[in-house]
Amino acid sequence: MPAADGDAVREWCGTPGTQVIVKPVIDLHETVAVSSYEVPDRIAARVRLFRTTCTFPHCNRPAETADLDHTVEYSDTGPPGQTSTDNLASC
Repeated sequence: MPAADGDAVREWCGTPGTQVIVKPVIDLHETVAVSSYEVPDRIAARVRLFRTTCTFPHCNRPAETADLDHTVEYSDTGPPGQTSTDNLASC
């Protein structure tokens, strides 16, 4: 849906039963990282939007149905921020 101007928003809000859902813009060029092995939903969503299919050679499976894995092995003693949008891929 295209961006709404002020008149459209006023019309929506003035109509009984209207439900408006506001979602944040996701910047796919921003690196987001956490210091845990588990992948938070906010990072998983970015990875799957950026890489839309499985990254395994000759695999065309959609990223939504694939697992996410670290492209560089995760280490419990490694540096912070190992689980990031730059270190995950659908497989």
